[in-house]
Amino acid sequence: MNSLRLLLVRSFLCLFTLSLVACGGGGSSAPPVISQPPITSPPPPSVSISDQAASKFLFQTSFGPTQEDIDALSDMGYEAWIDQQMALPMTDHFSYVQALPEIRWREHTAAWFDRAVNSDDQLRQRVAFVLSEILVVSLHGVDFPDPEMASISLANYYDILLKHSFGNFRDLLEEVTLNPVMGEYLSMKGNQKAIPEENILPDENFAREMMQLFTIGLHELNPDATPKLDSVGQPIPTYDQETIEEMARVFTGWHFANIYEIVTGQDDRPDFMNPMIVIEERHDRGQKTVLGGAIIPAEQNADEDMTDMLDIVFNHPNVAPFISKQLIQKLVTSNPSDAFVQRVATVFENNGNGVRGDLKSVIKALLLDDEAITATTSADKIYGKLKEPLIRMAGLWRTFNAYSANGEYRLTYFNEFLGQSPLEAHHVFNFFSPFYSPQGSFVDNGWVAPEFEIHTEANQAKMTNFMQYLVLSQNHLKANPEANEILIDLSTEITLAENVDTLLDHYNLMLFGGDMSNELRTITKDFINTFPIDRPDQRAIEALGLLVVAPEFMVQD
Repeated sequence: MNSLRLLLVRSFLCLFTLSLVACGGGGSSAPPVISQPPITSPPPPSVSISDQAASKFLFQTSFGPTQEDIDALSDMGYEAWIDQQMALPMTDHFSYVQALPEIRWREHTAAWFDRAVNSDDQLRQRVAFVLSEILVVSLHGVDFPDPEMASISLANYYDILLKHSFGNFRDLLEEVTLNPVMGEYLSMKGNQKAIPEENILPDENFAREMMQLFTIGLHELNPDATPKLDSVGQPIPTYDQETIEEMARVFTGWHFANIYEIVTGQDDRPDFMNPMIVIEERHDRGQKTVLGGAIIPAEQNADEDMTDMLDIVFNHPNVAPFISKQLIQKLVTSNPSDAFVQRVATVFENNGNGVRGDLKSVIKALLLDDEAITATTSADKIYGKLKEPLIRMAGLWRTFNAYSANGEYRLTYFNEFLGQSPLEAHHVFNFFSPFYSPQGSFVDNGWVAPEFEIHTEANQAKMTNFMQYLVLSQNHLKANPEANEILIDLSTEITLAENVDTLLDHYNLMLFGGDMSNELRTITKDFINTFPIDRPDQRAIEALGLLVVAPEFMVQD
């Protein structure tokens, strides 16, 4: 690593803070956030927009801009582009895995990268990724019988998220609840009614996590996701241990769809694909007092109990602000204003046609909100977010047309390299908590920076080395690559490298949405000029290798 790159790494925290809070500003003073009154009606442009605006929008709505995406979005404008994206057919993951000649461990990851890099339905793919980090299942924690079952069933689970990305949250919640991967992961599969004489009690895992992480959270919320406080200023719990125990009774009786074949020896592989079925004699048919004191009557079957329970949870007033805020945080900014959250939550409550939980309307509302479009927020917040390793990685490949001779995007052990891989979180709380706040100005100001929870010094060093390796060594000029090597195509960039300013304008648009700082541009320009003018390949490649590890590239704002 030469001294220039070492300087950038050492300057990371300072430069990150600058790029997160400032637009061309400098120094160490307080962030120049913009104070503005709440905006009640978003003004989405319906006409063409600039290439820079299109590029920035694509960082929120795709895995990375391409020139074709920028051109299309610039011509169509925000709203028409969103409508066009939502009308595209779903590019599923299961068919990708199923078509492979050999299905090994982690083929669901290869499917994920293929779709992130190549699919046309980018908005759906990006929203599904967000949902995968809320309704978490993982390769770790499920006892799959073999690699093939693991890969196809995880791809199948991801397709549920894709299917409902623009559907209704209630439908999504039910299909996830009955999915056997979730059933195994949170031990609803095999959950049975109490048998005190055998010391058997209903398993509480799914009931607890479904409320805490998937729907309502730990404390009652106002419509803007701020906590409600009791008479002595303390947050009000949404439920207690007794509620969990009662709800655990609701989710009894469910098992693998082929459980009878397994028990009778006709099948030896659990069915992780089809929804779980009921063994009614294992279901608790007693009356239950559940969330909010609601009563689920006695003598209902397991399906009736589950339906009532999901309806009760879905209609809890916390769901709209709880889910809306997380969608904003993962797509747009980690610290949305309270007014922004409330505007989106209001759409979740009612899409304008009396429908609750319409994710299509919710996603559209948050992306077209003035706060998302203008990248401004209230005076007490800070705008922007750290890009996750997967987003950075997929973005590099998508923007620079990554390909392999065999057409596959296998990247085994990505989690070990970078601390993150699709559907491979090490616990149900995801790779990072939406409430994580690094020490220092973030804690002091009450801001969160969720992605920083996995942005450790070790992960950052590995990510820097890995990104540079991908650019400097894994590009289309590599001699005699293996069939499974993934190479980015920099032929366009090499043609631009004769003129340094033209090359930097291009990288500025594709990597920074037109917001590359003057400081970074000067550093990169000086760096490029250390290479001979008759080596445009070196100039283009080395410049990109520098820019993709710059702090500014790691931030979406």
